Amino acid sequence: MRRFLGVAWAALTGRGSASDVPHEATATPLPLPGGDVLTSLVDTMDDALVVVDADLNVVHWNAAMERLTGLARVDARGRNLRRLVPVLDAIAFPQYLRRALSSEVTFTAQVAPEAWVQARCVPLRDAVGRVTGAAGFLTDMTERKRRAVFVRALEAIGRSLTSSLDLNEVLDTIVDKALEVMGADSALVVSWDGQAPEFRVMRAAGRLSDRYTAAGAIPIGGGPVSRAVLESRPIATPNILQDPQLWVTPERRAQIEQEGFRAVAAAPLASKGRVHGALVVHYWAERTVDEDELMALTRLAEQAALAIDNVRLYADATRRAERLRELAEVERLVAASLDLDDVLRRIAEATARLVGAPVVHLWTAEPGARLLRLRAWSVQTNLPDVHMPATLAFGEGITGVAAERGEPVFVPDAGQDPRVRLLGWWREAGLGTILAVPILSGETLLGVLTARARSGALAAAEDQALITSLAGRAALAMQNARAYAEAMRRAARLRDLAAVSQSITSSLDTSDVMQRIVEAAAGMRPGALAAVHVFDPQRETLRGAAYSSPELRAFADEFPAAAGLPGLVFAQRRPVLIPDPLNHPHTLAPEWWRQRAGASYYGLPIIVGETFVGILDYILPEGSPDGEEQEALRLLAASAGIAIRNARLYLEARRRRDVAEALARLGRELTGTLDIERIADLVARGIVELFGGRGSAVYRYAPEDGSLHVIASFGEAGALQGVVLPPGEGVAGRSVVERRIVSTADVLNDPDVKLSPPLRERIATMAYQSVVCVPLLTREEIVGALAVVAEAGRTYTGDDVQVLQAFADQVTLAFENARLYASARDSLARLKETQAQLVQAAKMSALGQLVSGVAHELNNPLSVIIGYGQLLLNRAAPEALRRPVELMVQQGDRMGKIVKNLLYFARQRPPERAPVDLNQVIDQALALRFNQLTLSGIAVEREFAAGLPPVMADAQQLQQVFLNLLLNAEQALAANGRGGRIVFRTSVVQDGRTVRADVVDNGPGIPPDILPRVFEPFFTTKEIGVGTGLGLSVSYGIAEEHGGRLSVESEPGDTVFTLELPVGVPVAAAREPGAPARSAFFGDGRVALVVDDEPGVIDLIVTVLRETGWRVDVAPGGRRGLERVRQRRYDLVVSDMRMPDGGGEEFYRSAIMADPALGGRFLFITGDTANVQAWAFLKRARLAVIEKPFAPDVFLEAVRRVAGSLTASGLRA
Repeated sequence: MRRFLGVAWAALTGRGSASDVPHEATATPLPLPGGDVLTSLVDTMDDALVVVDADLNVVHWNAAMERLTGLARVDARGRNLRRLVPVLDAIAFPQYLRRALSSEVTFTAQVAPEAWVQARCVPLRDAVGRVTGAAGFLTDMTERKRRAVFVRALEAIGRSLTSSLDLNEVLDTIVDKALEVMGADSALVVSWDGQAPEFRVMRAAGRLSDRYTAAGAIPIGGGPVSRAVLESRPIATPNILQDPQLWVTPERRAQIEQEGFRAVAAAPLASKGRVHGALVVHYWAERTVDEDELMALTRLAEQAALAIDNVRLYADATRRAERLRELAEVERLVAASLDLDDVLRRIAEATARLVGAPVVHLWTAEPGARLLRLRAWSVQTNLPDVHMPATLAFGEGITGVAAERGEPVFVPDAGQDPRVRLLGWWREAGLGTILAVPILSGETLLGVLTARARSGALAAAEDQALITSLAGRAALAMQNARAYAEAMRRAARLRDLAAVSQSITSSLDTSDVMQRIVEAAAGMRPGALAAVHVFDPQRETLRGAAYSSPELRAFADEFPAAAGLPGLVFAQRRPVLIPDPLNHPHTLAPEWWRQRAGASYYGLPIIVGETFVGILDYILPEGSPDGEEQEALRLLAASAGIAIRNARLYLEARRRRDVAEALARLGRELTGTLDIERIADLVARGIVELFGGRGSAVYRYAPEDGSLHVIASFGEAGALQGVVLPPGEGVAGRSVVERRIVSTADVLNDPDVKLSPPLRERIATMAYQSVVCVPLLTREEIVGALAVVAEAGRTYTGDDVQVLQAFADQVTLAFENARLYASARDSLARLKETQAQLVQAAKMSALGQLVSGVAHELNNPLSVIIGYGQLLLNRAAPEALRRPVELMVQQGDRMGKIVKNLLYFARQRPPERAPVDLNQVIDQALALRFNQLTLSGIAVEREFAAGLPPVMADAQQLQQVFLNLLLNAEQALAANGRGGRIVFRTSVVQDGRTVRADVVDNGPGIPPDILPRVFEPFFTTKEIGVGTGLGLSVSYGIAEEHGGRLSVESEPGDTVFTLELPVGVPVAAAREPGAPARSAFFGDGRVALVVDDEPGVIDLIVTVLRETGWRVDVAPGGRRGLERVRQRRYDLVVSDMRMPDGGGEEFYRSAIMADPALGGRFLFITGDTANVQAWAFLKRARLAVIEKPFAPDVFLEAVRRVAGSLTASGLRA
């Protein structure tokens, strides 16, 4: 054994060789005594040693191996090395020893998380060189490994100082190397600015939870991190929660317990004599950090501090360079651009980038209004939407405070400063720091630049100086923009003056020139207002002629010339400047000026030669006009005077020309017609054209009582249409009585004009007060009067009176000619019309009798068809039967409508005016001719206006008009033999006052020579027997009787007859469609009598009544019905009107004579709606009636109305 160990020692020390050991030593090894020196020497080795034979059986196991493996020597010797100790199996040590039997093997392995060994396995040979075993040496490399890792970590951090200037990369390197060097479970780097109550976590790695790192801060206290920073030395603890020399807050303790780490070591990050953070490592198990480890952490912290400092220095240098570039770009932009909005927007964006402010607002100031207006902004895209007002008052919020003081205002915590008004950015975006810097030009405030950032930002003097510098750039940009705007305003002022001068020579439109003048004046200063008031010497007033803005409409359009601030100009005839209009005693509208507290007034007289003609008013929102503005305004006032003079001269010349032309034209028109109304209409329009008034009226004189009747009106005198003046009333009555021209400037206040209360009220609602009237005389006889109305104060010159008299003479002559012609024409027309009416009356009487008989015979079977059809539909009829029944009912309804239209057309009665739907009347007329039109190949189109207002008319007469027009179009198309198209079109015209109906056909048209005569009585182009020539004439007369007009226009392929009627009162609203229908009235316990000569109708009524609980008796005529009512008392009597065995009227009168109580129980049904006598009886007796054909629900509703208010005994409930 001793020799065997000797061989192992030689292998270990490198002394001797296998030949130094006798061969016999391996053959029979001898046991060594316990005190053998060689064995003791091997046991004192630091390296662990194991000696095995060729089968890997353990021969020797020294003390170091015992410590490494935990297995005692006595337990190891003699046993096979394989699967003897797990730690050796884990590094494959038996396999390496097996390989060492062939050759030496060296390798390094990790036997524990923090322990490394270097293994060397060598073969053992005997004296002859045979391998008899192997020796394995394990050297502890942990300390050397740690030192190597530490050196590499320092080298890595050192390299990061030169290879990376990115803070994130440097921080990642620091925490990764701290984990590696210290063998820690986690590592982090914290920073501190020397003032904050907490450390900010810059980077973390390892086992720390996301919640811990997301907190982002560690509060300052008595823990290892705080002490390391505050005491500027490394601090370590084996258990942070149980170390009596440390203390942490309860919240911090709970956080540590939740994370689970125990041992902590922290080293300060110090550079340039200042500690600005710490490098910290954590262990999740209790352990002691020895001096070497703490020194290693300190060295890492020193290198980390240096690396962080370098990165920060580079970042500061980069930031300063970027700021310089940004400032240079802003300078270039301010110098190169005159677009103020663009420049201010870029300044706001540059401010946001340079100081890292998420929100920047730039406000411009209006010192006069003490108001800030938001002009530009930069808001980070991921921030919530916080509402910002468009304006701020001085002193409102931090921005307003900066504006009011004229100095920067810094707010480190918006939540604690009561001056902060806009808290949305602090509450919703966490932006608690505010810096507002005024934008100044000398002592003048131009605006405010406000930045908002998160807590701790914007406090650096460099940031505040930078924002102040940017505010200065903004001030320079505003000054440049204002200077440019002023230059542009001056250039525009010159252009406007030139344009005004040119317009004076090129335009004679006074209103256009005046508008250009006020716009040129208002354009001289932003916010300025201008107006021109023209002087009326007759009324001593100033009237507005042009305004630059609707704001000036707040003043009266016309006012006394001596009133208000313009009155000072009028009185002094020179320019007047009022710096403070609000407090001036002549101010007319103090409320208007109070809203413009800093405004001034400058008025200039407009004088032509020595004549004062008006005033140019100029209002500035702030300050007073400078000398240059005043000179420009004087030029504009002079231009206005020239324009007014030129316009007046031109207007006078044009008026004289227009008067001559109008008189000649009206003379021709008046001699071209003999129609009184047409003449009156031409006169009413023509006189307004001559005199330029607001309206006119033509009166007809009634010699029987001396009254004046308005027969035509125009313009604002239209409301006088139909007025009748007693003798001597009004200006017209006075003019007729005195037989001379009479005028008044104010008809309502003229004591010489007599007005009745109704006439005074009517005139008071109109927009005129000035009236001039001339009597119309022929051969010393009064035939009428002509009046012209105008605005209050209008007077008439001698030329006006002369023209008016000449015009009146022509009118009188035209009226006299028309009267003579009308008298002869009317005599002839009356004769022809009387003959035509006799023929027409006979024809209509025969037609009425024929239609009445036919309708009565048709309505009875139709009632049965429709009634039973609806009864079947109301029951559970099979689907195969339901559709045919529906068709049967629909066609029956159609036949019933046709019969009703025939009866309506044939009915002879006096005209009755009622609200009429024109669309419905046209439909009724079309129904009478629809089949014939279809057979003739004529297409009919309806283009009806929706919601057409009703007209007050006789529906039968209007139906006659449309039927005549339809027949006329049908006959015109039939002449072609090719069919054609007729279009009925309705619409509303004249601002909703007139309903218009057009009947259009595409026939051959009416020849131009015939067109003027189409409405003459008895004029026709049709063959004998086809037409009488009365249809269109009668239709024309009906239209005029209704206050309407029938006209025609024609060309080949397009003939249009147009009927225009005035809109009447609206029809009373019918029951709303959504109103619930009333339920049927059940006659339980009641008896009804049905009297009719038609078995089918009796059967239908009996069926309907019995289904609702009635007991029913029947009678075939009036006489039998009378016998029934004499025999018993009935709760309801249903009777026809026309029966061979006693009519309904006779039956009713006899029944109520026998029993007067029956008078309220009768319900009449009739199909003879053309019988005038029958309807007169029903109307006088106020009896309930329904027309045949009728539906069961209509019949039951009538039954409910008659019997619903009666008790079974017949008494009213």
